Amino acid sequence: MLQYEFINFNLKTFYFTSVASLENDTNLQDENLSDFLSQEEKIDFAIKKTIYLFRKLGTNEREYFMFLFQNFYPSQQLGFPLHFAMFASTLKLLCNPEQANYWLPKAFNLEIVGSYAQTELGHGTFLKGLETTAVYDPLNEEFVLNTPTITSTKWWSGQLGKVANYCIIIAQLYIKNKCYGNHPFVLQIRSLEDHSFMPGVITGDIGPKMALNSIDNGFMKLDNVRIPRNQLLMKYDQVLKDGTYISGPNKKSMYASMMTVRCAIIMVSAQSLAAACTIAVRYSVVRQQSEAEQGAGEQSVLNFQTQQYRLFSALSTTYALFFAWKSVNEACQQILTDAAQGKTDQFLFLHSILAGLKSQSTWLATKYIQTCRECCGGHGISSASGLPLLESHTAVSCTYEGDNTVMILQTGKFLLKCARDIFQGKNLVGFVSYLNANYTTEHQDVDSNLHLSALLRLCQHRSKRTCF
Repeated sequence: MLQYEFINFNLKTFYFTSVASLENDTNLQDENLSDFLSQEEKIDFAIKKTIYLFRKLGTNEREYFMFLFQNFYPSQQLGFPLHFAMFASTLKLLCNPEQANYWLPKAFNLEIVGSYAQTELGHGTFLKGLETTAVYDPLNEEFVLNTPTITSTKWWSGQLGKVANYCIIIAQLYIKNKCYGNHPFVLQIRSLEDHSFMPGVITGDIGPKMALNSIDNGFMKLDNVRIPRNQLLMKYDQVLKDGTYISGPNKKSMYASMMTVRCAIIMVSAQSLAAACTIAVRYSVVRQQSEAEQGAGEQSVLNFQTQQYRLFSALSTTYALFFAWKSVNEACQQILTDAAQGKTDQFLFLHSILAGLKSQSTWLATKYIQTCRECCGGHGISSASGLPLLESHTAVSCTYEGDNTVMILQTGKFLLKCARDIFQGKNLVGFVSYLNANYTTEHQDVDSNLHLSALLRLCQHRSKRTCF
């Protein structure tokens, strides 16, 4: 059985082996600006690059090839990012051993290409409102899937429009007229022979978007589509042959893959902002403008204090986002590893911190990438600078995988629960354990305490005062 593994490698060694060769690979270069390509051409080009990259990398490197590509080509898009980010990761997290032995090799060898179909035309953040149904038929040991209304049409799923032949679909489970809530199912949507629709399945591309037009975001309608009982992912929740339902220890476990994606969004936000800072700082070094004194000659715009203030604020935020991601990624790894062993008590904590950091990282990255573009003047508006693409791609991340306002409110709700627990005399654990401390008037003289431990304690004090 393939086990769940996290990105863990020597970046320096990896750079001088795989990355160096990729940087000079003409098959990964885009000589034509994507703005001159049609949406169809953008999708085709992205798929060709992704398949080439996948074949180029060795077997041991395929676990993190997406990380590599996004890190060194932040303005470009993979052809089917959700296959690994959500389809394969959901299989890893939610398959029982028998299912994992069957599905994971197919997914990681690209024998099948998958999508993740959760959002519907009528519902996104409010997951309890999803309308897609999966009714169990005990006589045939099958689930019958339907999208019974217009608003239940699956919507926005990447790779669903053209590329995917399988998907993880989230549907309301019904057994003997009783609803057991949302559950994940594996669904084949296109033939592996000729890519035609499977019976009862209709999908298509939803058309041009503000950004990410190299990804075929699509819709899907289902009409009495039957799948075997064992295509319900049953690591936690199970349906027996006779229709007996066995509930797992934690319903939040179904959304574990969404947590890993939100963690990745934090990383990508830092990467995109780093790319924008690199472009803007380099431009500011070579761009000559204005004389400080008459006859002294024009000087680099980076010499101006206003330019430094704007760009260095963006640069420092990049480092803050990177280290925030590094910290939460370690916590995510540990909690999901524990979950694989049946320990799911930290899921609420992980959801809350990822919701907050996803919101803050995408908001901050969007804000400062715009700052970087403005620091490049008129040249920053040109697509040739790479900044408009970075800005639009980052801006839409404020909405997908959880609307930022809703996400930040969920973090706020969690902090209110923490405050209630402290008032009731309970001790908090994990990342929020600092809220237990009784902060006094120590470190009043900030100038004499500008070391990291003191600054950290000051930030913790401020955070507690904000919460209470």
